[in-house]
Amino acid sequence: MEKLLSNKNVYIVLGVIVVIFAIYKWGKKAGGMLPLPNNGSGIPIGWTAIQSIEILWSAMDGWGTDEQAIFNVLSDKTKDQLAAIYNEYLHKYNKNLFDEFKSELSGDDLNRALNYFQGVA
Repeated sequence: MEKLLSNKNVYIVLGVIVVIFAIYKWGKKAGGMLPLPNNGSGIPIGWTAIQSIEILWSAMDGWGTDEQAIFNVLSDKTKDQLAAIYNEYLHKYNKNLFDEFKSELSGDDLNRALNYFQGVA
C-alpha cells in the first residue's frame, strides 16, 4: 500500500509539472498577441494574414534571408493588417515576429522592418 501511495504521489507531481508547463507555454503565446489598432476596420474584406506569414516564413527559413520579400509583405499593409500578421505568425509558428526579424536582419534592414510596426506594437 505504501508503494502505491508513493507511485501515486509521483504521478501527481508529474501531472502538476505538465500543467504548469502547459500554462506557461499557452500564457506566453496568448500574452504576446497584439490588439488591432483600429479594431479591425483597417483589414479589407476577404483579406487574411495566412499568405503574408507564409511568405515571411519562407523569406527567413534556412540559409540567408530574402529581405525584399519581407519588405514586399509589410510595405502596403495597414496597422490592423500588420497586427494581424504578427498575431497569425505567433499563432502558427509559435515565434515572435520581432524576434525573428532581429535574428534575420540587421542595421537599416532591421530598422526598416520594425518601423512598419510603429503605432502597432
